[in-house]
Amino acid sequence: LPVCKKSWREAYAEIYYRAWTLSSGPYQIKIEYTCIEDLMHHAVYSRNDALVVALRNILGYFHLQKVHKGVDSMLLRLYQPILWRSLKVANPTVRRNAAALFVDAFPLEDSEDTGRSRTQEDSPLQAQFNVLIDLLGDPSPVVRVVGVQGVCQIMGRFWEMVPLAISRVLLTRLINELARDKSAPHVRAAVFD
Repeated sequence: LPVCKKSWREAYAEIYYRAWTLSSGPYQIKIEYTCIEDLMHHAVYSRNDALVVALRNILGYFHLQKVHKGVDSMLLRLYQPILWRSLKVANPTVRRNAAALFVDAFPLEDSEDTGRSRTQEDSPLQAQFNVLIDLLGDPSPVVRVVGVQGVCQIMGRFWEMVPLAISRVLLTRLINELARDKSAPHVRAAVFD
């Protein structure tokens, strides 16, 4: 995967997606947990940056399909055990990879769970906003760079769904803290990119 052309990666992604959509019952579950979750796991835990990029490209195809029924619920279900745990590990490379995947997949919502109010403090969306805030305060500069880029991307694309209080916290941290980060010039540069 790391050395194949981008068009081949897109073809692999489409094959995985079609296999998942055309299957049902135990076969669909098998594809989810043995194929798609395996891609997610390796996209977070691989040391090979080229492989991580290739896997993010393949998973990006799934992220673009969130408009179709069941895709966002499946992504939330499969990402939950991997992302939330990986964003808290000691290894900054794993945290960076998890943060990049989290930003790519944002927002992770369960479309099948319509009975829940979006204003609840314990909602999955609120937890994701908290993750964004935590990424900006990460001790590792490489994770903070991904956090800055991710916050800017998310604020640009999903500004309507971000509560005003969260927007204020994120922008204040970007402008007052990270734009003046003395310990990491890469973080300062990311704020202004």
